[in-house]
Amino acid sequence: MNKSILVAGLIALGCAGPSQAADWPARPVSIILGFAPGGSADIAARIVSEKLTKSFGTSFVVENRPGANGDIAATFVSHAAPDGYTLLFAPDAIVTSPAIRKTQYDPIKDFVPIAMIAQGPLVLVENPKTKAESVAQLIAMAKANPAKFSFGSSGVGNNQHFAGEKFNAMTGLSLTHVPYKGGGQAIADLLADQIPIAFLGTGPVMPHVKSGKLKVLAVTTAQRFQGLPDVPTLDESGLKGFDMSQWLGIVGPLGTPPDVIRTLNSRINTILAEPDVKEKLLASGMNALPMTPAQLGEQIKRDAASYRKLAQDQHMSE
Repeated sequence: MNKSILVAGLIALGCAGPSQAADWPARPVSIILGFAPGGSADIAARIVSEKLTKSFGTSFVVENRPGANGDIAATFVSHAAPDGYTLLFAPDAIVTSPAIRKTQYDPIKDFVPIAMIAQGPLVLVENPKTKAESVAQLIAMAKANPAKFSFGSSGVGNNQHFAGEKFNAMTGLSLTHVPYKGGGQAIADLLADQIPIAFLGTGPVMPHVKSGKLKVLAVTTAQRFQGLPDVPTLDESGLKGFDMSQWLGIVGPLGTPPDVIRTLNSRINTILAEPDVKEKLLASGMNALPMTPAQLGEQIKRDAASYRKLAQDQHMSE
């Protein structure tokens, strides 16, 4: 083959990748979510997808694929073509699930981090009939009458389950975990006084707290939540070092083009700075939290290790 023709061909091939990346997105982008419509993750996903659609002039469509604590959606995206057209709206379930069960994806090896969306606390909430006025009083009551106390969550292997087990570990209690098929069912039983306390997402609980039907004793993050400024943290309440949050991010299949990652991260961080987006996320119980892809990657690695250790220490498995 003529050498000049070969060189020209190689140059053309080298230019093909950047030009294709520059054309992205040339068709609708699917944002896969592993949970049912209506929850805080779904609300956040739709806020962001609507803004991305306006920003790019191309549709970003949320597709709900609920089941197995988000594992079905995560597995689907981990096997998708890494072309930037199939993304995972990833709650921290992508690191909690693998800590207690065998999954068909690895949260570190099978995905590339793209952007953090939001972060917020879980809440330790009680039915008022439980009559604990503080975390310290709740612990004393549970130690005096352990058979009367259990804790609810929205399912096995999510961060609410882990928060309850961390609470057990730090208090010396052995409260039985009562998992539900979603936060709505857990709240219904909490309202009906079928369970005394629960660890739940902030947003769905807020209306019942405001109406006086439920009482929040503490938030699980190290800092107080601006949506509940008068509620202490568990750290303030005597459980020093207790710091657990729920977060939402976007990741793609391993091999997603770097140009796509950079472009998406930049656009999303701009969106998260918009006042209406901040307000809507706060109403759902979370704070907008822009990050670089590298920072999100470190968060995933750090949380994967800490949840795995807690699961081992508390003998959590499915």
